Amino acid sequence: MLPSTASTFCNEVTDLSENSNSVSVDEELRQRLYKSVYEEFVGPIDPNSEETLDEFSSPSLRYHAGVLHPRGTQIDSTNTRNDATSEDEEPSAAAQVGENGSALSDGADVPSSVPIPKEASGEDFEEPVSLSNARAQSAMSMTLGIRKGDRIAVSIRCAKYSRQKIDDRSCYKRTPIQFELPPECLELPTGEGDDLKRGYTLEGEALELWIVFRHRLSEGHVMTIALCNTNSASPGQRDEYAACYYQVGFKVSSDLGLIPPVWNQIGESSSEEEDSKNLIYRSLRNYAIGHGCATSWDQGAPVKWAMTQVMPTSDTRPMKAVHPLMENVALSIENFGKVDFWDATLEAMQGLCNKYALWIERTQEKARTLSKQYESAAERNLAQCRLCLTRLKDGIALLDGDEVAKQAFIMANEAMYDQFLHYGVVSGERKSLDEPVGYTRCWRPFQLAFILVNIRSIIDETCADRGVVDLIWFPTGGGKTEAYLGLTAFTLIWERLSRKTSEGVTVFMRYTLRLLTSQQFDRASSLICALESMRRRLPDLLGQREFRIGLWVGGDASPNTREDAEKSRRKYVDKSEGSNPFPVRKCPWCGRSLEENRRASYSRDRRTRKVIYVCPNDGCEFSKGDGLPLDVVDEEVYSKPPSLLVGTIDKFAMLPYRREAFPLFGIVDGERRLPPKLIIQDELHLISGPLGSMAGHYETLISSLCEREVNGEVILPKIVASTATVSRAKEQCNQLYACGEGKVFQFPPSGIDYDDSFFSIEDKEARGRRYVGVFIPTLNAASTNIRLYADLLWEPATWKDVTDEQRDPYWTTVGYYGTTRELGQAVTWMGGDIPERLWEHRRRAERAGDDTVRYINVAKELTGRKDADEVRKGLDSLSVSYPSRNAVDLCFATNMISVGLDVGRLGMMVVEGQPKTTAEYIQATSRVGRGKAKGIVFVVYSTTKPRDRSHYENFAMYHQSFYQNVEPSSVTAFCRQVRDRALFGTLMGIYRSVDDDDSEAFRYPEEAAYEFAVNAIRKRVEKVDPHELQGTEEDLDEIREYWKDGPSDYERWFELKPENFDSPTPLMHPTGAESSDEWSGGTFEVPTSMRSVDAQCKVRIVGTYSGYNNTERDSKHA
Repeated sequence: MLPSTASTFCNEVTDLSENSNSVSVDEELRQRLYKSVYEEFVGPIDPNSEETLDEFSSPSLRYHAGVLHPRGTQIDSTNTRNDATSEDEEPSAAAQVGENGSALSDGADVPSSVPIPKEASGEDFEEPVSLSNARAQSAMSMTLGIRKGDRIAVSIRCAKYSRQKIDDRSCYKRTPIQFELPPECLELPTGEGDDLKRGYTLEGEALELWIVFRHRLSEGHVMTIALCNTNSASPGQRDEYAACYYQVGFKVSSDLGLIPPVWNQIGESSSEEEDSKNLIYRSLRNYAIGHGCATSWDQGAPVKWAMTQVMPTSDTRPMKAVHPLMENVALSIENFGKVDFWDATLEAMQGLCNKYALWIERTQEKARTLSKQYESAAERNLAQCRLCLTRLKDGIALLDGDEVAKQAFIMANEAMYDQFLHYGVVSGERKSLDEPVGYTRCWRPFQLAFILVNIRSIIDETCADRGVVDLIWFPTGGGKTEAYLGLTAFTLIWERLSRKTSEGVTVFMRYTLRLLTSQQFDRASSLICALESMRRRLPDLLGQREFRIGLWVGGDASPNTREDAEKSRRKYVDKSEGSNPFPVRKCPWCGRSLEENRRASYSRDRRTRKVIYVCPNDGCEFSKGDGLPLDVVDEEVYSKPPSLLVGTIDKFAMLPYRREAFPLFGIVDGERRLPPKLIIQDELHLISGPLGSMAGHYETLISSLCEREVNGEVILPKIVASTATVSRAKEQCNQLYACGEGKVFQFPPSGIDYDDSFFSIEDKEARGRRYVGVFIPTLNAASTNIRLYADLLWEPATWKDVTDEQRDPYWTTVGYYGTTRELGQAVTWMGGDIPERLWEHRRRAERAGDDTVRYINVAKELTGRKDADEVRKGLDSLSVSYPSRNAVDLCFATNMISVGLDVGRLGMMVVEGQPKTTAEYIQATSRVGRGKAKGIVFVVYSTTKPRDRSHYENFAMYHQSFYQNVEPSSVTAFCRQVRDRALFGTLMGIYRSVDDDDSEAFRYPEEAAYEFAVNAIRKRVEKVDPHELQGTEEDLDEIREYWKDGPSDYERWFELKPENFDSPTPLMHPTGAESSDEWSGGTFEVPTSMRSVDAQCKVRIVGTYSGYNNTERDSKHA
């Protein structure tokens, strides 16, 4: 039986030339892509097809999935043989196996059904799961749960090919085979004594159906249903086409309804989070497990059938951000930004609270009907919902009662609406500011609610919620960025109105990947421009200090010094050499390209020697004076800290070396002034493993730099984080921020169902992204991928009945790879194998009278081995739409694009192998289908990796419960390996922040400063991982003694440049860098990056053997 999705293709492809319904057109195009790939690897998608293949296209060479081979077939022969025989040569008898082993003549009829199958003898029985798992599988199996007293029926479809002559030409003709086995013909094994299996012979003893008892459940039995090819391959005999069954599949129907074939794990979970997952995902159950195939099943209740799938499909359902209860509550950002609309704004926000309260009440009523095993989890979840409602009401009450807070909120909404209008032009959504928006821009309820629940913790630095880490957990593309940008706008305006402006940076916005950092910098820059525009209109209210944004990243993405910036600027502007060294490419306020007039746009202020960015658009507000309020050079960021700083967490590793960066944290000459108020950590799930452990360790330093004591209380910035994929967030946040597991609030909190949290609800009617599993057991990975990419490139070129706009989402194919090594091999296909395959498609088309052509005109690679400018250009090129010749045909990428890439036109992706984590899989595949076209993702599973096979065989269940399968993050901030690498750096960062003058503090540890640093680290370890406290204290004591009494007399703080390693002995130098023998081995190693905690070994040549001359070498090898 073909997959349910595949069965929709049995008719002719629909002509779309007159179809104006974009939804139905997009659905048809996705079906065409699926059909193309299915027929490339499996065969005709129409089960009744009687196709003919030419003599050079043997079915055993043409089709490599959904095939049952003779037992004992060797896989190597199936990859290399050529089954085509000459027209005059008769097929061998061994190749044409028929009933009782007799040979079938050309054109012989193959039975299409058997009314009553014969019971098979068990003499030659082999375990069907083993036969199914073979590379050249001879069985296809499915394990099910069958109720006591139930009866089943089995429908089987497959095909055989026979050699025939049509119009004097030799060919292979397909004959469909179908069996309908009613319940009366099938007796199930009881599991008693020896009654463990029953077999039934079909189609002349060459095909058998086996039912194997596995074990008992409380409601019934677990059994494996298997379809087996009983032909055997002779030693050295080729696997000929006539001994195989093609396009194989079967469907099992139940009278009483199937049950899950697994033990019930409810009640055995190890944590409250696992209990919560069991609760909210209780409706999702796995009803069939495939072996050598995937499965699908009836979505009704009871589950009346399950079937095998060779190329499975699964559609995700999108989440709506507006609950049906909220349909009549308008949250207009434009109106919220007007003073005259405050009463309506207050009413709308209270309406949000009232609707949420109603939802909680209804959910509580539903929870009372749950079974006892779910009671405690349901009550905990609802308690979190009630806490959220309390904080929501408190935020509204604070705004209504505090005039400064109210004014800041209104002005923040005004700035956010201006940012929306201008960034729409910058991003290309609208052509100009004069173009009508066409709809009312509203807050999504979760965005507004997130701002409201954090209002008090921004205003009142001593409140209990200040120490709570609020984590936005919302699906990819749901609008998390707008939520924390809104909170940023409120924070920046409120501190100006309240005259409590931070001395350094007010808001830190942190990311882990340079791609994500650069893209979010563009969006945040639009907000800062909106705030600065407002400040210029209202200087008496918002002060004389500019609102500015800074970019704090590595030197590859932006110059780190004024000297480097000026050299790069002159080279780019004056000599027109090299690429643009600055990440500012267009005005974030009007969208005009700065590169169209380089000299005017990238200029240098002679007085301050800083690079300024001036918009070339005379009508733009930032085309005069100091230009745009942006700083992207480290030295400029340090000298005049911006209001908002966007950066990568890697920069924290440089803090022990960069005392000049301390003013960012409000520390000037050792004096601790007003610190940052808000820290935003985006894509929290990426801070795990080695990177997360290093980040957690350096958070000790960040926390110390931000910490202030007010009236005996320790004050820290408010921390918020965001992610679309999270598991065990409380443990992760505590390791990172030492907040305590009880002070992590996941927003929005879960209810009792995964598909409804009030702030997001599954849209049952909408279409979502489609996933397709590709598992080709008898082809190697390279052959599978080359054929797949060629098919996906070719198919859209054949669509003559669609518009360019409809074709565009599927014109560009994105290939996603887990490692650069795997991608490197794929890149070689771009120039040879794939174009050759496209040429073969063209030749076949020409023979059919079709003039379709497809070339790879533009191919891109997006990986970490490309420099920042190449990456930016590659990203920009992905936005170029078909039919432009500059539209990208094929793009290969690594996890660089797994977050942050937001190109609405992309609709097709190929994922090579199951990514290492579910979070990565969700994030990466969410890069396509973000626009009107919902997209399709082909996942190519490795046939040699058990994990990939498992994901393929459980394809349906895995994709139905994506977020349930997200793995927990691992962070061990103070383990021995991390301490060995990072402890001295953290210690020195804190140590150097204490004194107003540390010019001589490197010579020996000054007691007061050293004790301050040690106490800060000790307190952190006590909170995060007390088991590591003793080891940490011993390390700190050892560092002190070695610093005081070690073999070196330190003469300066550090050395960063390897060419200077022979100069006076520094206290510290980069981990792994070359060091001088004159330093006596006493210099401490401090990393300049967080990306690795692996031990490193460097080798250098210290001398050569004298007398080992050419004569000796020649005589030795003579």
